Amino acid sequence: MVNKIVGNVMCLKSSIAGDDGKQYEVISLGPIGVLPEYQGKGIGGMLIAHTKKIAKGQGFRGILLFGDTDYYTRQGFVVAESFGIRNAENMYADALHGCELYEGALTSARGRYFEDDIYNVAESLVSEFDTLFPFKEVIHDTPMQKKFEMMVKKVKPSEL
Repeated sequence: MVNKIVGNVMCLKSSIAGDDGKQYEVISLGPIGVLPEYQGKGIGGMLIAHTKKIAKGQGFRGILLFGDTDYYTRQGFVVAESFGIRNAENMYADALHGCELYEGALTSARGRYFEDDIYNVAESLVSEFDTLFPFKEVIHDTPMQKKFEMMVKKVKPSEL
């Protein structure tokens, strides 16, 4: 057993503006991370499973996120389009995934998904915040970052 933090997951409340005029509260999952030397050992999956359990226990209907289809489908997520859920711009997005925490929970919440504004942080503020900590090299253009950038660009118009 390792006595250190090797992974983390962050979540916050977000909402779906339902096509029926109702607001549906959901959880946004992300970011999630596991130290490179501990990846491939199921830690990310355990973090997601634990998050689902907590979210369900707190009465949330589902979890939504933008992420890699190959990874998140293994964790029980499906492309949100299958629930009729679009992004804030009313587009179906290949990278937008959802996981129902009980049967029919997201199917009955068709609409536009709005992440919390906390995700919209100016890059300059992030850089300023980073100066408060010891220097750590920021790595750009990793294969996963490139894949994600391509995925989030894949959108198609909604019929609504």
